[in-house]
Amino acid sequence: MKQKIAIVGTGKMGKALAHGFLNKKIIKPSQLILTKPDLSDLSEFAKNGVQVTTDNKIAVQKADIVIFAVKPQVMSEVLREVQPVIKNTQLIISIAAGTTIRKITKFIGKGGVIVRVMPNLCTQIGESVSGWTTNKKLTKAQQKLVIEILEAVGTQVYISKENLINAVTAISGSGPAYFFYLANALEEAGVSLGLPKKIAANLANQTLIGSGLLLKSTNKTTKDLISSVASKGGTTEAALKIFNEQNLTQKFLYGVKAAAERAETLNSFNNSN
Repeated sequence: MKQKIAIVGTGKMGKALAHGFLNKKIIKPSQLILTKPDLSDLSEFAKNGVQVTTDNKIAVQKADIVIFAVKPQVMSEVLREVQPVIKNTQLIISIAAGTTIRKITKFIGKGGVIVRVMPNLCTQIGESVSGWTTNKKLTKAQQKLVIEILEAVGTQVYISKENLINAVTAISGSGPAYFFYLANALEEAGVSLGLPKKIAANLANQTLIGSGLLLKSTNKTTKDLISSVASKGGTTEAALKIFNEQNLTQKFLYGVKAAAERAETLNSFNNSN
């Protein structure tokens, strides 16, 4: 693409996005502008020709596409800072959790094109799934740019209703932690059965990695895959019977709902500030 991209707030997620753009070669280093209070953390980018600055306003002024990757607690402050230099011709993308399109519109005006995205930690390895939504100002050309940007770090899913971003947050935004939780639980179970901790961790982690790759490579449903492992009267069926007796699925649902409700709380809090 020919456009210049500014990433305002280049923390872990911002750096992951930057690496993705450069690795996929969707832009040249000279087309990328990164901001952060401490530039020492961005030295690797600067050495490769990426523009780095501590001044958010300068970055926004130079860019055609502005990605806000700051923490939600400081989003209002940053928007207020750059408000004088934002133009309606710019494509604004926000990955700040709990910051609604309505809130951003208060700062940049009703004519602005705003895209709200919920990526996840797997952005760091180019395997994120990013749910995104937008206001009605997005053109078809800009839609192609959004998709190209998000697919530089994984896959993307368009969400037609912004209020469903809370569900996206609970499922895929927080989702990696659920898998890490399961890996840890499997590791602890292995240790309790007598395995050395290192071996238990290796077995648990690689089982989840392999299972994920298998799920990605097949057209079978998750229920089909469960059935393919759980033969009648076998070891897997014995474990699944206990999980069902303990109503594990329902308990998992309670946890995911709690995440979605917390996302709604953040929306309400950030929208009022």
